[in-house]
Amino acid sequence: LEAMLAGRAVVATRAGGTPEVVDHGKTGLLVPPDDPESLAAAVCELLRDGPRRDAMGRAGHDRVCAQFSEDVTVAKTEALYAEILSAPRLA
Repeated sequence: LEAMLAGRAVVATRAGGTPEVVDHGKTGLLVPPDDPESLAAAVCELLRDGPRRDAMGRAGHDRVCAQFSEDVTVAKTEALYAEILSAPRLA
């Protein structure tokens, strides 16, 4: 998230929650876990293609601002608490 907020294209593994944050081909590149060759190839690909790298960096910045800003995070947290508090209680 920090790299995306700084406007940098991301190269990351397709593991854990990363695919929920990095949109492959739009905000960065995702590679299989435990595949250093794919990781190196993705890094080299972005190093060679400055315009694509810059576009991914801008898209990543926009995505982080839209989905993970303080206002959005607070609103999502409040909605979650409201949902929990309104759920029927088990006896």
